[in-house]
Amino acid sequence: MAVHGATVNKLRVEAEAITAILYERERPGFEVSDHAVVRWLEKVKGVDTDALRQEIASAALKAKAQGGNEICRAKGDAVAYTHDGFTFIVAHRNNIVTIVAGPYENPVVVTQDKRHG
Repeated sequence: MAVHGATVNKLRVEAEAITAILYERERPGFEVSDHAVVRWLEKVKGVDTDALRQEIASAALKAKAQGGNEICRAKGDAVAYTHDGFTFIVAHRNNIVTIVAGPYENPVVVTQDKRHG
């Protein structure tokens, strides 16, 4: 009888898990990813994402040309370039991975001068 009881309990737990999954699927709200937002802007609203990419890259190049870049240890040794009130976090292969408003505030940031001298 103990085996039968354990099987019944296991099936009850599995049924509850399936019920929870089905309940989640029926919820009216969705969480929308950043990727979905970008694609919506591009496909539905007609935003030219290639032009935005060029604009962002141009602004990041201006920030880089200004100097004062910092190594961001918390971002896997990415580099932070700040220009016109925005900071571009640039990872390996020059991929801009994020943009933050204002200077990059991170207690583990090491400036280029301190790193090389």
